[in-house]
Amino acid sequence: MMQKLAAGVVLALLSATSAQAASVAAEAALSCRATHTINCLDGEACVRSPDEFIPITVDYDPAARSGDLCTYTYCRSFEMVAAPSAPNQSRDALTGFTFSADSGSTDEYRGVPVVDFQLSFNEARSRFVLVNVANGGVSGWGGVCGADAP
Repeated sequence: MMQKLAAGVVLALLSATSAQAASVAAEAALSCRATHTINCLDGEACVRSPDEFIPITVDYDPAARSGDLCTYTYCRSFEMVAAPSAPNQSRDALTGFTFSADSGSTDEYRGVPVVDFQLSFNEARSRFVLVNVANGGVSGWGGVCGADAP
């Protein structure tokens, strides 16, 4: 249920921004930075809060289905995978879940594999949404990719 909620939230957020089409080669690596937080609690309407200084970046290579994710406290490499409960899900290189060998930056999280964030890019590859389902809601970040993501 929550997985469907997260997927619906991602689609709605990306659809609202996909009008900004940019012609980008299908194999080009993406470099992105967060521009706003996203919070959707208990089926309520989602709240997008802009912020110029969110230290969230995503570098992603769709051809390799892998990249690097940096958050407030750590950076880690990831592989884009289908939903853990749906192994036959679409193999679209622009949407999936992040699988990392380390779930955090401290010793207790090193070597602890995790599938946690849902990551999706719009078709133009100019925007992204990175969210996690927790405590009955969806929260995360959205932002820009490419030339708009210094």
